[in-house]
Amino acid sequence: MKRLFITLTAAWALIMSAAAMSYTTARDQALFLTDKMAYELDLTGSQYNAAYEINLDYFLSVDRYYDIFGTAWSRRNTDMSYVLTRLQYLTFASIDYFYRPLNWERDNFTFVVYTHYTNRNYFYRDVPSSYHYYQGGKPGHHNNYQGRDYGVVTPPKPKVSHNGGGTKPPVSNRGNGGKPGDNGHKPGVGSNGTHAGNYGHSGNTGHSTGNGKPAGGNNNNNTNRDVSMGGRLPATHAAATTTTTANRAQNRRK
Repeated sequence: MKRLFITLTAAWALIMSAAAMSYTTARDQALFLTDKMAYELDLTGSQYNAAYEINLDYFLSVDRYYDIFGTAWSRRNTDMSYVLTRLQYLTFASIDYFYRPLNWERDNFTFVVYTHYTNRNYFYRDVPSSYHYYQGGKPGHHNNYQGRDYGVVTPPKPKVSHNGGGTKPPVSNRGNGGKPGDNGHKPGVGSNGTHAGNYGHSGNTGHSTGNGKPAGGNNNNNTNRDVSMGGRLPATHAAATTTTTANRAQNRRK
């Protein structure tokens, strides 16, 4: 029984050690995965280099199946949140083959990205510069990615209008503060508070023309004629003249 237990333990240790990822495998898989991230997330050159380093560190830190979603995976996601913009990270987290790049099948690792990108020899970009010199070793020092400039250009915020989203029409300074659309003109107001309408009446200041200007300097309403009425006396003036003429004729008879 004891011998069987030792045999099983040795076999399990052999399986686990065989499952550990070599540096060559980790580097090649990190390059392929990061290349697809750069393509879909539109990474800058600095983001591309940093993402490659983070993916490589993750693959090198995974030795057994329970490491897939362990400490190394959490650290990888935290590092990615420093490198990517908010929108890029939300997209990254929503794509399963980016967010969970490893799986475990038949006692070995599988790379989920190949379920979407089947051609393992096709790359969208050249290798990142860090591919030639970085060999891993930043786990535990992931704050190195925080606060760095990754060359991301933030688009300017659109200007917000405070007048309902449109442009206010110009307001005329002419006239009596008229509303836009009437060229600043309002109907003229007479000295007794009455409006001078289309016939040009302006109260007790005399008759006026149709444009609101006085027609004469005499204030005698019985003799002035309204220019806007074609020289005819208004009805009230005509009635007053008729009454005066009738009284004079009656006095002569007496």
